[in-house]
Amino acid sequence: MSDKDSESFEDVLVTTAGKKFKLHPVSDTKITLALAGIEKRYRTNNEPIDKPQYSVVTAGGGEEWHDHDTVSIKNDADAETAWKKYEDALSRLQAEQNERKMRMLLRGIEWEEKPEWEVIQKADEIEVPSKEEPEKRWYHFLTTEILETPEDFFMAVEKLTILTYKGAVSEEAIHAGIESFRSDLRKASTIAAQAQTQEQMAA
Repeated sequence: MSDKDSESFEDVLVTTAGKKFKLHPVSDTKITLALAGIEKRYRTNNEPIDKPQYSVVTAGGGEEWHDHDTVSIKNDADAETAWKKYEDALSRLQAEQNERKMRMLLRGIEWEEKPEWEVIQKADEIEVPSKEEPEKRWYHFLTTEILETPEDFFMAVEKLTILTYKGAVSEEAIHAGIESFRSDLRKASTIAAQAQTQEQMAA
């Protein structure tokens, strides 16, 4: 088998720099539980992630509740305010869930840490998370030493998504959602980068 043929395997990531990394699927059950955990936290904190509702009196004198939509909130200041809070909370929830899913998928990249990388980065005055913060350290290494370009990042997520959901979801369905997922990932990556910058500035 030629080297070129091996590069086409779905369980191998070849970065734009020509580096090769073996990939393995990630537990879908863990991802589902993690996303549910984030939603549970939002609900515990009383974040308005459900559509606001309004009541109507029925012909029999009873009361029925219905979800608001973009039409029903018009000309109702309180409903418009509640809808904006709902949209904001839902957007934050989805961004956090997408960012968590992305990070969990990227754990499917097999790599070997070379000791000199930290020395080189510190020489460039880059703040490197300590070994006491393994999650932050892993993600920092991943995004600075392995996935060095946005295309590397998206390609890794796409391949790992296919590997993880193979057999459960058709590849056509996965590919159909990749573009929208890329958009979500860009948003999540921006939020994560901003949070990391704020943490470094606060340290």
